[in-house]
Amino acid sequence: MVVGGRDGQIERFTTLSDLKGVGGIAVTYLTSARFAGLLRSGDDIAVVTRADLRGCLQKGNIALIVEGDPHDQFYTAFAAAVENGKYEGLPRGGQSDGQTNPVMLDGNRCMIVAS
Repeated sequence: MVVGGRDGQIERFTTLSDLKGVGGIAVTYLTSARFAGLLRSGDDIAVVTRADLRGCLQKGNIALIVEGDPHDQFYTAFAAAVENGKYEGLPRGGQSDGQTNPVMLDGNRCMIVAS
């Protein structure tokens, strides 16, 4: 992976559809130019993508250029961060912040419970 941009604290891993500003850097991925319209400008967005899609990034975005599938690389990095204790995991059982659906973790399974 080739990293272009500034260093910073990763706040969260997220999909393109949830790039609201919450402080810190949000890491997402881009696999196709057709989804580039979901990106927003800002130096608080790090995008895992291929070199041929780098031109689709918005002003200020941090480029995380990979060979292969950005989707797979994104989830591999996310899993490694959790496994290495570098990213906060959810406690076992149900959890809700009152604004989102509760999440249930049971062993290796994750289920989002509709409210």
